[in-house]
Amino acid sequence: MFVVARDTIGIIPLYIGWGNDGSVRVASELKALHTSCSRYECFPPGHIFDSISNQRRLFYTPQWWDPSSCPTVPIELTALREAF
Repeated sequence: MFVVARDTIGIIPLYIGWGNDGSVRVASELKALHTSCSRYECFPPGHIFDSISNQRRLFYTPQWWDPSSCPTVPIELTALREAF
């Protein structure tokens, strides 16, 4: 059993790949997976992968991730310029 987790900011890329033999491989450079994996993809920030369930899920949901917290009122650009 193993667990792969990626930080929530995700500045440095992380890749996960699957070999024809069922193996799962993880690398920070895509070229490390290119020859040994039949399928690979970018591992998204803030996610965790569990080898037992073979599933990936979001482990951290920042406040800004929720679209309902985004403002819906139009911005008055003139008032914004004058505020600074």
